[in-house]
Amino acid sequence: MSMVYTFLNKHPLLIIFLGFLFIGGVATLINYTFFKGIKVGITQGKVKSIEKVPAGGGKYSVHKIDMANVITEDGETIKVYCISYCTLDLKVEVNIYKSLFSKKLNYVYDRN
Repeated sequence: MSMVYTFLNKHPLLIIFLGFLFIGGVATLINYTFFKGIKVGITQGKVKSIEKVPAGGGKYSVHKIDMANVITEDGETIKVYCISYCTLDLKVEVNIYKSLFSKKLNYVYDRN
């Protein structure tokens, strides 16, 4: 126990660095598991309707995001999160993301 205590006292910056590294790793894992995921493909389609959906904080959230109903080239209707501005009848290229530990797919339109 004495060696551990001595090591902690002699190398505090290393301990702080390892702590930040651990927190960053956990945040990255949570992002790829629950929120965004890993990019698995691209599809194209046309925006048919757009709605404002509350982002967090329940149905009365002040911050709202655009969710578009897009009909893909093969006729499937998907809900797409619009990072870039979506307009009706806009032809979009949608990125498809898959969460690490589930089969859930996230569809995102970003003009960049």
